Amino acid sequence: MTETDALQRLAIRDLVERYFAGVDRKDRSLVLSCFTDDCLYEFAVEGRSARGRAELEKVFGGLGSPDRSGQSSHGIYNTIITVSGAEATADTMAVAHLIEGVAGPGHVMVRGLRYEDRLVRQADGWRIAHRIHRSLWQYDAEAVSPDLRQRTGSGM
Repeated sequence: MTETDALQRLAIRDLVERYFAGVDRKDRSLVLSCFTDDCLYEFAVEGRSARGRAELEKVFGGLGSPDRSGQSSHGIYNTIITVSGAEATADTMAVAHLIEGVAGPGHVMVRGLRYEDRLVRQADGWRIAHRIHRSLWQYDAEAVSPDLRQRTGSGM
């Protein structure tokens, strides 16, 4: 692997991480900046997809809105990246913790995810042109308060 290949792979890994950071921080602009204007995003829900930035913006329109409840935390576990000139693929495994109702009785969904991306290098960097989002497994649990003092009484 050449230094150029390594730098391209690092830039692609950064793009994948920016997407997850945007979702977890509810930053719609950051999420949308990861995609080409004519992207295709195929969601884990059968038959649901968004073609182009305008449709994708509708899907992620609730990010950052005060009426969007819950939190998420995505962890990337491995990404296999193949670069070929101005095109690349990235196959990323991740686990998402999706939390609703943390302040009171709540619900946590933990999902194993796979993201299969086709990327293109544009003048301002790598962008996702086609993403297939797959949900591989899931389990649910009760959400508890993140305030450890309430749970342990130790005041740590």
